[in-house]
Amino acid sequence: MAVLSVTVAVMSYEVRVGTALERRSLDHSMLRLAGRGLIHTAAAHIRAHARDEANGPADKWWSSEELYHDQPIGEASVSLLREAAEDDSPAYGMDDEESRLNINVAEPEHLMAFPGISTVLAESIARYRREREDEAKESKAVAPAETATGADDGDGDGDGDEPRLVDGPITTLSELLNVEGMSERLLFEGREDGGPPLATLLTCISSGRININSAPEAVLTAAGLNEGQMNLVMSQRRQGVVYRSLDEVQSALGIDAQGTAWEHLKRILAVRSNTFRLHAVAVLPGREVERNVAATAFVGEGQLGFVRWREY
Repeated sequence: MAVLSVTVAVMSYEVRVGTALERRSLDHSMLRLAGRGLIHTAAAHIRAHARDEANGPADKWWSSEELYHDQPIGEASVSLLREAAEDDSPAYGMDDEESRLNINVAEPEHLMAFPGISTVLAESIARYRREREDEAKESKAVAPAETATGADDGDGDGDGDEPRLVDGPITTLSELLNVEGMSERLLFEGREDGGPPLATLLTCISSGRININSAPEAVLTAAGLNEGQMNLVMSQRRQGVVYRSLDEVQSALGIDAQGTAWEHLKRILAVRSNTFRLHAVAVLPGREVERNVAATAFVGEGQLGFVRWREY
């Protein structure tokens, strides 16, 4: 009887463990599918609106608690989280890669505009990128540089150009730690004076342009706006102004349309974004289980594709 009791107890334990493991596996599968569902919902909004005349975070499809907070999908509750807002309030929606400077097209003068980036460090970053480009050409791992600049090759202002994806030769910001003079503190932790980490201002995958309707002050300064122009943009943004074209930007900022300053700016600025980071978090209410799905979506030539995807 004692042996039988032990055997029954062991079998009962194994059944409970097996049931728990199966339930946990089912929970994770359910959460993964729910997270994917909200990612694809957001992607549908991007596909519909990324080619609008202009766009920015004020657009409902881009940033909306109604669309992206605690959405019920099956038994799961899913939210699409943005990076923390300046007032640390929860933010829901998508993050804009074109609000950042793409390290793969940045020139030394752009980088030197960021506090903490010296002339020497800026030149070292540019040299490191050129070395990576040469390596890529030799191995034929990426397209030639002239097809991946994101710059306007024509004489127009770039407003109607079909966006092109720039995602190399530097594919992760962590690679910048290979650059002499770059520190983990400067890149990921922030400056000693409390300034933001450099990684929050840079990207390595985007169209290569900067959306003036979404970029923060530091990135607009790096693009080439002076303090007065940058303050004007920020003031108008707070009033709900959205620039609809580069001609409108040029007029508002009072820049000579024939001058070299505007020639420089119009090659890096845009009034819409085509590359977005999406981060869905799926939970089961009342249970300590969570699933994250992260993706980067790019719209070009009328098609949307996921160029990065991660589940954890």
